[in-house]
Amino acid sequence: KAAGDSRNDPFGSARFAAFSALVTLAKADKRLAPKALEALFKAACDEHKDVRTAAYHALGKLAQAEKSLAPKVLALLLKAAGDSSEYVRSAAAYALGELVKAEKSLAPKALAPLIKAVGDADKYVCKAAASVLGEIAQADKSLAPKALERLLKAMRDYRGDESVHARSAAFSVMGLLTQADKSLAPKALDVLLKA
Repeated sequence: KAAGDSRNDPFGSARFAAFSALVTLAKADKRLAPKALEALFKAACDEHKDVRTAAYHALGKLAQAEKSLAPKVLALLLKAAGDSSEYVRSAAAYALGELVKAEKSLAPKALAPLIKAVGDADKYVCKAAASVLGEIAQADKSLAPKALERLLKAMRDYRGDESVHARSAAFSVMGLLTQADKSLAPKALDVLLKA
């Protein structure tokens, strides 16, 4: 109950600690993972952005601790892309990275929301998504060509001054993708020279 209670903790620090403890317990005793997941799912729907942010951070860690929960966690993380809080969207991007580290087979499903997040209006969400996208491509080099194609398609929609963070994050990702797959360098170079 304390883990999901948003009263008297305006910045969510107690719940962040409680959620971390839930993950630690689930790591120590795998039988507790479903209960931890239930509590974190509930917290991910809380009205307070700090509670949701803490829950998403913990969900990524929980998926690493108990890989069988990864598909359920993925479904919730995909919904977080539409959250009104940039903190939640950023936490969800990082949690997607944790999830893919736990279960590499989910990487293809994580690409689209991460590429969309690279184009987010908030610079921290852009940077988080770019970082995670690069990590995923480094971990599974076969995803780099697909990620670059989707990224280039998404970049066509980045317009005006408000997209400077999105373009900056996208260019960073291109560098990481070409490190993962050197054959992508000519295409990335062409885009970068036109930037």
